[in-house]
Amino acid sequence: MVIWRSRDPHIPAPRETFNQMLINAMESHIAANPNAIAMIRADVPTAPPMTYKGLLKLSKQIAFFLNSRGFGHGSIGSIMMSNCPEFVSFVLGSIICGGVYSPVNPFFLSGEIQRQLRNNGSVALFVEEDILETALKAVENTSVKIIVCLRNTTNTLPSGVVDFEEIRNLPDNISHIKPEISLDDMCTLPYSSGTTGFPKGVIMTHRNVSTMIAITALYFKKWNDLIGEDSRHILLQQPICHGVGFLVCFNAIINGASMVYLSRVDPIVFLTCIHKFKFRQIYVVPPLLVLMVKNSLVAKFDLSSIKVAFCGGAPLGKQLAQAFMRRFPHCRIYQCYGMTETGTSSHVPDLFDSSYSQKNYESCGNVCSTFEVKIVDPETYRELGPGETGEIVVRGPTVMQGYYNNPESTKHTIRNGWLYTGDIGRADKEGRFYIVDRLKELIKVRSIQVPPAMLEDLLLEHPKIADAGVVGMPDFESGELPFAFVVRRSPDLTAEEVKAHVAEHVAGFECLHGGVEFVDQIPRSPSGKILRRYLKEKLKEICNRKRA
Repeated sequence: MVIWRSRDPHIPAPRETFNQMLINAMESHIAANPNAIAMIRADVPTAPPMTYKGLLKLSKQIAFFLNSRGFGHGSIGSIMMSNCPEFVSFVLGSIICGGVYSPVNPFFLSGEIQRQLRNNGSVALFVEEDILETALKAVENTSVKIIVCLRNTTNTLPSGVVDFEEIRNLPDNISHIKPEISLDDMCTLPYSSGTTGFPKGVIMTHRNVSTMIAITALYFKKWNDLIGEDSRHILLQQPICHGVGFLVCFNAIINGASMVYLSRVDPIVFLTCIHKFKFRQIYVVPPLLVLMVKNSLVAKFDLSSIKVAFCGGAPLGKQLAQAFMRRFPHCRIYQCYGMTETGTSSHVPDLFDSSYSQKNYESCGNVCSTFEVKIVDPETYRELGPGETGEIVVRGPTVMQGYYNNPESTKHTIRNGWLYTGDIGRADKEGRFYIVDRLKELIKVRSIQVPPAMLEDLLLEHPKIADAGVVGMPDFESGELPFAFVVRRSPDLTAEEVKAHVAEHVAGFECLHGGVEFVDQIPRSPSGKILRRYLKEKLKEICNRKRA
C-alpha cells in the first residue's frame, strides 16, 4: 500500500469552536490596538475602513438580531453578498447563535437559488439590494422566514424585508445567547457540484473549519517568512463565498492583518492594489493570469513586488504559465489543488524547493499537512505507486462529513474514510502530484463549477429537443465554456434558439458560450449514462475543423 503523507508539521486537533476562535482572536487584536483595521475597501478608496472593534460589534449585533427571530442551534442562514464587512459579520453572527453559515453564489438566477434554499432549509437570507428582486422570487415555497437587505439606495423595501441598518442600532450584548456548540456540530454549508449532478451542500463541522484555518495559517506564515511579505496587509480579491476567499479572509482575522478587499472582481483595482501595497504574493485563478499576460494596461502598474503567484480553481495550462513567466520573470508561479469537499488545499507547493523548474509549475504540489493521499485505479480500485496514473483519493481532518440530505452521493464519494475526488493524477518520485484529467463531469468556467447535468436537464425541457449532452470546450481565457450536442425533435430548431432557451434560466457563465452542434444521437452506455468521452472527441474534431 502506497500512502503519501506530508513532510510538514502535523497540526494538532483544535480545542476551540470556530466562533470562539474568531472571537478570541479579535478580542486579542482589539486589546493590543483598539483602532486596529480589519478591512479596507479597495474599489472605493473614500469608504471608511472597518476596525476589528467595529467588525466584532456588528457580528454580535447580527447574532442578537437572529436570536431574537428564533434563529438558534442548527438553524441554517444563507447569504448572497459580494465581499464586505457585513458578509464577514454574518458568518460569525450566525455561528455565535449555534447556527450554520451557507453561501449562495450572488450570480445565480432565482431557480438555482431556490433549489439550494429548499435543499438546506434555510430560515434566514441576507442579500444585497441589487439582487433583492431575484432573491424574493427564489424564497417562494422555501423555509426562509427572515430576509435582510443591505441597501445602496433610499428606495422603500418590500413588506417583510428588514433593512440591514436596523441591525446596526441593536445592542451587541450576547451574554444571553449560550448555545451548546460542540466541535462536531455543523458550522458551514458551502455548495459544490461534487462529481456529478446539481450542486450539493458540503457539511463542514467546527472541527473541520478550525483545522482548515490552522493549516492555512501554517503555510501563510511559512510563505510570508520566506519571501519577506509584510503580513500587516493581505489582498482579498476572491469572493468570500468561495473556498479560497473564505480561507484568506478568516486567516487574516486570526492573524490580525488588514484585508484590502475588492467587493467585486475588477482587474484595474486588483492591479492598483499590488502597485500601492507592494504585495509579494497573490492568489489567482487562470482568467486573472490571462489578464496579467494579455492586457496592455498592465504596463502602467508597478508589479515588480510580486515574488510568488499561487494559482488554483482550475488547471493552469502550460502555455499560460510560460507566458506569465515571460511577462514577469521575477515571479514564480505555483499551482495548489483542493476542492470544496477537502475544506482546504490537499496539495500545496514547496517554495523551499531550490530546483524550481517547469516541473514545479506543472505540479499541484506535495501533500498538505495532516492529509494522506492515495492513487487508485478508477475501475479496479487497486492502489498505485509513483509514476502510475489513477484517481486521487484523500483523507484528513478537514474532509467534509458528507453531502447534506444526500446519502447516495455521500456513499459514492466517501468510502472507508477516504474521499474519492474524481480527479485523475499521478505522483513523481519526489512526491510532487500532477493532475492529468478529470473523471468528474464538471465544466469549469473561470474557475466556477458548472454541472453539465443541470444544463442537460434544462435543454430537455425544450419541446423541440429530443436529447442533449453538454461538455466543456477548452478556452484560453475562461478555461472551459459549455458546449451542447443536441438531438432535434423538430427540424426547424436553430442553435440560437437553443442558446436563448438556456440563457433565460441560468447565470451568464453557465450559458452555452462554447456553441451548439446538432447530432443524430447522444452516445450513451447501456444504463443510460452519457458517454462524454465520445462527445469530447467529437468536439475536438469540430475545433480542429474551425482552426483548419
